[in-house]
Amino acid sequence: MQYVLGCDLGTSYFKVSLVDEQGCCRGIGRAKTPKLLKGPEVLTPPDAFWEALGSCIRQAVSAADASPHDIKGVSYGSQATSFLLADSEMKPLTDLVLWPTVYTDEVYPEHRELFSREDFLETTGLGFLGGGLTTSLLWTKRNRSGLFRSASRCVTISDFFLYGLTGTSCADTSTSEILGLLDVRSKTWWDPALETLEVDRSFFADTAVPGTYVGDTRKGNPAGLPQGIPVFAGGIDHMVAAVGAGIGYAAEASESTGTVLACVTVRDDYHPRSGVCVSDYPEGGAYLYLAHESDGASVIEWYRDAYLPDMSIDDMLDLAETVPHGSRGVRYAPELGNLAFNGNSEETDHPVYIRSICEHLGKRTGFLLDM
Repeated sequence: MQYVLGCDLGTSYFKVSLVDEQGCCRGIGRAKTPKLLKGPEVLTPPDAFWEALGSCIRQAVSAADASPHDIKGVSYGSQATSFLLADSEMKPLTDLVLWPTVYTDEVYPEHRELFSREDFLETTGLGFLGGGLTTSLLWTKRNRSGLFRSASRCVTISDFFLYGLTGTSCADTSTSEILGLLDVRSKTWWDPALETLEVDRSFFADTAVPGTYVGDTRKGNPAGLPQGIPVFAGGIDHMVAAVGAGIGYAAEASESTGTVLACVTVRDDYHPRSGVCVSDYPEGGAYLYLAHESDGASVIEWYRDAYLPDMSIDDMLDLAETVPHGSRGVRYAPELGNLAFNGNSEETDHPVYIRSICEHLGKRTGFLLDM
């Protein structure tokens, strides 16, 4: 039997699925995303990245009672704005800096000036000013100037995945479009954005739309896959999830509750607007519209880590189902702080609190869909 391998390079977990020719999932592998906390930085060492991913692949192959040689294609869904700096030979100079890293709350003047350009939204399709990659690179340039000068390439986590497997340097447009550095319609790096960083186009990999053949797995690749398997460009995780769920065919909108909460719709027209990121739809002639916010499944994980460390997420959701709609007057109130609640409950009541988080996420999903 032949399979395709899908890799989810998530913020909380790496997940891998082995899917047969009928589209049925035959094996799943899962591992916590390896992370080191170093001051404001959330880091993944390159070797730990491949070790975790290789473990997931072995789990999936074993669960399917398959052989790695039965895999006939590989692609991925990726987290946004996570990157490392590399030298001219693509050797990492840093760990992977994951997107939850917040070097500074300051919006640098050159970043604000870029975002304020009349043509920024129309060109990049990015309707929100976040810290993200631009702020991280500007911070590095200001505070670690020697490191920044020695770097020849900024490598996003999806670029890192593709290069490790194939030896080809390639940036998928879906992941790149959320950086605010890409001209969405021409699918090329936008020179005014690069001028903000004082780098040229060689600082980033050449772009490819999702679904593009990138190359074959190379001998001795760090994921432990056999040589010669075709690898294809993927995209940002929520966009890929939407396509896999049948957006444009089975439904007009898709919701995914990962570390962040996101909603995606598909439209034939290109009409960027505030609060939304516009990205490629793989089949061409249409665009995906993404609205998101930071409070997603991470809130439930925070609650578990704080109060129920030995309980699974599924068991927590089962507890929430025992509580009626309205959470007995308790409301999750993120505006008051992390894991803050207000309402009528005077004692810690885990089912009620978990239910209130779930109801909050449901309401926010509706808000994002309206955008």
